[in-house]
Amino acid sequence: MSVNDIRYKFALNDAFDLFAGSAFTYNSRMNSSIGSPAVLTIDGFTLPGLQAGVETSDGKYRFTLWGKNVTNNYRWSSTFLGGSTR
Repeated sequence: MSVNDIRYKFALNDAFDLFAGSAFTYNSRMNSSIGSPAVLTIDGFTLPGLQAGVETSDGKYRFTLWGKNVTNNYRWSSTFLGGSTR
């Protein structure tokens, strides 16, 4: 898994800065079991996130609005194959 974050900051005036950015979480295709059974293969996926806010120019205070997985994709991050012991 990797997370890439991009953020841009703009001076609003002498006291405040505005910022906006995005973050992308990427998982490559993987298998969650020894022997790599096809039923437990998880396809690769990317989940985008967004952020925006305002902060004081000295960085002491910050207000941020953010969202993760803003496209509302449902993805597995792990799998489990159980079995009966009877």
